[in-house]
Amino acid sequence: MTGISSKTDTTPIPPIWRAALESQLESGERLVAIFEPDLDTQLEFADGLVVLTDRRLLELTNVGRRSTGATTATPANWRSFPIQRVVTLRTREAAGLGVMELVGPTALEASWHYTKA
Repeated sequence: MTGISSKTDTTPIPPIWRAALESQLESGERLVAIFEPDLDTQLEFADGLVVLTDRRLLELTNVGRRSTGATTATPANWRSFPIQRVVTLRTREAAGLGVMELVGPTALEASWHYTKA
């Protein structure tokens, strides 16, 4: 792990998301996994980011579609779900489309759509 001195080693983070994500991480918060859904709630192509840390699940929403070759993203909205409130993450796929759902203690809290690709 070289070359990065930050709150987390962002080597696995695509460059387009690095600055936006680092601005959201708390001191000592460790990155566990990332997911880049490619569809919005209307099932139209759109960029997105879902990040699992050792403390919470973060979602970057309303990003739109970045143009080819773009090097930065304009963050629209961040939502945060404390990890202790996540009951389960589940996925469903059919006909090349999928959805990952975050279920909280009493209801579905969030969902992210993606293509099989």
